[in-house]
Amino acid sequence: MNFPQIVICLILFILIKTILTSPKFRGCIGEWIVKRSLKKLPAEYLVLHDILLPNDENTSQIDHIVVSPYGIFSIETKNYQGWIYGKESQYQWTQVFGRNKFKFYNPISQNKRHIKALNDILKENAIHSMIVFTDGTFKTEMPEYVMYSRAMVRYIKRFCDIVFDDIRIAEIINKIKNANITEPKQRKAHIKYAKSMKDQAKAKIPK
Repeated sequence: MNFPQIVICLILFILIKTILTSPKFRGCIGEWIVKRSLKKLPAEYLVLHDILLPNDENTSQIDHIVVSPYGIFSIETKNYQGWIYGKESQYQWTQVFGRNKFKFYNPISQNKRHIKALNDILKENAIHSMIVFTDGTFKTEMPEYVMYSRAMVRYIKRFCDIVFDDIRIAEIINKIKNANITEPKQRKAHIKYAKSMKDQAKAKIPK
């Protein structure tokens, strides 16, 4: 292998490593893991992905919504590596990765906004919050609805009291789909807003 080929290989290696370790790529991997797991649910569970709903003056992007006879599940997915510290009442949680510590917005509070958006549209109380981590290790005790992805389907199946019939389920699905914002400009605006919120909440903690 001559020198130019070595340089090209090094550049490709750096590019691939950068892509694989980027937050956007890791987020996509996390979404894929959850989608794959949700496919294990029986046919009576209907799943919607990447739903953007109006929420007061802004919008809420819900990673996954499961609609079933046993209730509605709003799922917020996180794919953070390292140790995860957090309490339900805290504004920020902490990620410890190697020698570095980072703050990020409490995902429980984040999903409460999502549930509010769903409530405004559906006028239903049987909406359950789920925070699903596809990576990382909890180092503090978490509420039962904060879990690893491997426990997600099992948790959903714990709910067995019928609250919706087939007609109501169809109405719920239609209402969510009709409210879903698909216009590209509005979705771009949400991404910009969400990034600004993340930048405010997430910060590296000095050593």
